[in-house]
Amino acid sequence: MITGDHKDTAKYVAERCGIILPNEMAPNRVMTGEEFRDAVGAYNRIYDNETKEYSIEFAEPKLFEEIKKKVKVIARCTPEDKFILVAGI
Repeated sequence: MITGDHKDTAKYVAERCGIILPNEMAPNRVMTGEEFRDAVGAYNRIYDNETKEYSIEFAEPKLFEEIKKKVKVIARCTPEDKFILVAGI
């Protein structure tokens, strides 16, 4: 779940929707956008002139892969956070 809502609100909604279990507090399960960006580390946006699309290149791809496996909710999410997650996947 990716939302602009406060972390506590996002966690509550995610629990109610069955995205996470009540009191599920595994590390990196529920994060803010800022925590997400810090966790995935440095990255570059890459523009392809041929396809006219952006892609992403992570300085440390393993960091993103580990977070991708764990995170279920990103709260206080910005458009950039959404790009990082979707392009990274």
